[in-house]
Amino acid sequence: MRTNESPKPPLSGEEFLNFDEAVELLRTTPSTLYKWLQADKIPAHKLGRQWRFVRRELEAHMSGQALDGAPRARRHQEILKLAEFLSTRRVQISSPVKFASEDKMEFEVSQLAESLIWDAVDHQCSLIHITPRAGRYEVSYRSSQGLEQLTPLTEELFLALDQFWKTHSQPIHREESRRLHLLRENHEHNHQDVVQVRYEKLQTANGPRLLLRLWSAEKVAPQLEKAIQDESSRRTFQNWLKQSHGMIVIAGGPASGKTTTTLSLLRYLQEQKLAVFSIEDLAEILIDGVQHVELARRNSEAFSDAFERVYASDPDVIAMGMGELGELEPQALQAALRAAKSGHLVILHLDAKDHDDVSERLLRATGRDFEDHLIGISIQQLEPTGRGDERRARYHTQNFSKSL
Repeated sequence: MRTNESPKPPLSGEEFLNFDEAVELLRTTPSTLYKWLQADKIPAHKLGRQWRFVRRELEAHMSGQALDGAPRARRHQEILKLAEFLSTRRVQISSPVKFASEDKMEFEVSQLAESLIWDAVDHQCSLIHITPRAGRYEVSYRSSQGLEQLTPLTEELFLALDQFWKTHSQPIHREESRRLHLLRENHEHNHQDVVQVRYEKLQTANGPRLLLRLWSAEKVAPQLEKAIQDESSRRTFQNWLKQSHGMIVIAGGPASGKTTTTLSLLRYLQEQKLAVFSIEDLAEILIDGVQHVELARRNSEAFSDAFERVYASDPDVIAMGMGELGELEPQALQAALRAAKSGHLVILHLDAKDHDDVSERLLRATGRDFEDHLIGISIQQLEPTGRGDERRARYHTQNFSKSL
């Protein structure tokens, strides 16, 4: 979409809007509108340093491609049907879902696409499956009982929702793996809710299939007091984090909660006004203030390139290992030791069974040199609390730094 340096002369009845008025008309946020302008996704006109918008152009953009007659009426009815269904499921903190004007059909689709995601969030579902089924699509939520079938979609409405999610997201390495963020006002708790959405499209013989994976940073990376509830363990971590340089290893088996611990540590460190970076194969969760650097490819050259670029960016903290290092582990451990020696704090996230396992792997990769630069190792596991399915991390920590 091409933006013009100066607005066209208004036609009879034409109305120009300033930036704030456009935000209100589009029912979005200033930051989102800036992103749309930078990505050239919205019709706009530059007048000096100011953006101006033509109401007619914005409304045409919101309505999308024109549909006439019966197809338009059918699509509008499908939008209203799904909107009404989601409204019946609305919980207290959600905003009402209102759709009325056929002249803003595409904008209604955008509201509907966001409402479906917030409905899943409000019902504590983190996975949305949209599956092709004999000429239509089925929306299901993943729950502890399996896939809960929610509602059918026509192919036309599925394609419209899919187009919205694609338009408002950024690709991760490839077009069919994408990431987007949604925000809404939570008036009950007087703050903004933020959800990170991972979009994955898979082409099947039955048609395209979507998986939307929903993350809340507040849940996956809470503040340190919530993430590490045992006071003694929390003091140990805080003492480790006071060190100016060295290596801290966060380890445990699969599904031990070590990712939550690691992300909470990174959140804590960036709140201390430190430059915090992570090097990851794929950043599933983005922490505000943490610079997540994803590998362009999963090989030694890509890791070396990412590390050197981070190393040259004046970091205070470098985290490595989120996901699975696999064959890159020796190289990552050597890079971690290099960073620790040169005055950086390094957080290593490893899948390891005990302290000896971690030490042996460090020894194989770096030799005895690591011993003078290791601050501590934490091995954790999740244990039931006795309250339903709730589990809490138990930490087995070992200090190595002589200053602790």
